[in-house]
Amino acid sequence: MFDRQALVSHLYEGLPDKSYIHTNRRLERIEHTETGVCIHLADGSVEVGDMVIGADGVHSLVRQLMWDYASEFEPGTIPENEKEVMRFSEFRGIFGVSTVKDSFNLGPADTHVVLGQDNTKMVFTQHGKVYWGITFKDEAHLPEKRDKATEADIEAVAKNFADHPITEKIKVGDLWGTNIRNGLLTVEEGVLGKWYAGRIVLVGDSVHKVQIPFVPASRLLPDPTKDDRRHRYGCQYRHRICSLSLQYPPPRVWLHAHSTDHG
Repeated sequence: MFDRQALVSHLYEGLPDKSYIHTNRRLERIEHTETGVCIHLADGSVEVGDMVIGADGVHSLVRQLMWDYASEFEPGTIPENEKEVMRFSEFRGIFGVSTVKDSFNLGPADTHVVLGQDNTKMVFTQHGKVYWGITFKDEAHLPEKRDKATEADIEAVAKNFADHPITEKIKVGDLWGTNIRNGLLTVEEGVLGKWYAGRIVLVGDSVHKVQIPFVPASRLLPDPTKDDRRHRYGCQYRHRICSLSLQYPPPRVWLHAHSTDHG
């Protein structure tokens, strides 16, 4: 959504010692030794350390290598059904980058967030461009495979949201009309029960990927009489943000107390 390259560059320039940062190096395997770990990279180089922290997102390679290690050296510590958890999906996301028009009435560093029923719309402006996205509720399922969305798929979703306001001046269709880059993603979800094995530990989306839908307060807790797949797969938070209508100035946001039990 935002200019990630600019953000990462800004953080990098602020580091007191840049010698520890290596880019464009792909992990291939992790080797445990008596005193630590050896990280074998695709370019043939090896890095040595005390532990590996996997912060490589929902499609984490480190997570798979952790599971492989546990299967061989710590059998039974990670249930097989846990390997299906992170594949659960109930939301999809369409995103794009558009050129700015005067009629958009957007400043050089604007942020707009619209919290709606079963969808969230976001707009950010940077460097003369508009970064935008919509996360929306889709049919709950465990996708068999990750297919790249076709242009027809993306066009269909954009058309469905075209008349939806995304700021007080513009609609989604206005941004779509000047978009220069776009995509459509499945938003996988899940919370793993086992976050580590050996000297490997997971953090962030690689272990705890949860979409917080915006729902009425009356629907904050799961109905015990119904089959709630989100709750079973560890994705039903008791923590909800409630704001359903498009209002300007932006409506207040309420955070409800939540349980630490994720099912």
